[in-house]
Amino acid sequence: MEKLERCPICYGIIKIPGQKVEPGHGCQCRYGGSAHPEETWEKRRQVVYSHMYMLSETQLNHVLWLQRELCESYSDSDPEKKKCLDELMRAYEERSRAVFGEANDERDRMLKTIMPAFLKK
Repeated sequence: MEKLERCPICYGIIKIPGQKVEPGHGCQCRYGGSAHPEETWEKRRQVVYSHMYMLSETQLNHVLWLQRELCESYSDSDPEKKKCLDELMRAYEERSRAVFGEANDERDRMLKTIMPAFLKK
């Protein structure tokens, strides 16, 4: 029997292509609502993001995927964080243009599928 890796934030099973996960047992980080302990998860998320070097490769790829899917934005009430995010986004776009050329849907699709491998280089 294969070992199931769990999300370091919500403890749900990380779904890997070809792997069956019972409904309700997979990662729940993308979902919200009153049934989810969002405040606890927010604290865990902050700790996990600060210590990503401790994660397995599967967990790291999963957390990177979550970060892209749930891209956090910052309001004008915190201009330092907003400025930092803007700088990171510009650098990210420059690197991706260097690899894929000008912005287009195909480049964005490719980035979402190969980014974990791209980040290792």
